[in-house]
Amino acid sequence: MKQKDVGINKVYDTRALRVVIGDKNGTLNGPAIQSYYNLLNIVHRLWTPIDGEFDDYIVNPKPSGYQVMCPIAYLS
Repeated sequence: MKQKDVGINKVYDTRALRVVIGDKNGTLNGPAIQSYYNLLNIVHRLWTPIDGEFDDYIVNPKPSGYQVMCPIAYLS
């Protein structure tokens, strides 16, 4: 919080749900990716997404090749 100069009201990740997708070797493939986006749709129907707080590194992997998706939603 200090490093990013963010107040406590902007900390959104106090609770998390981690979903790991991929085949038995950890490789992402079409069916695994589609399953994740289906789950993301369910999450967004259950909880309200927070504008500007969504990172999709599945479609756009990080330079290291790391792939992750970070949706953030209000749990109310």
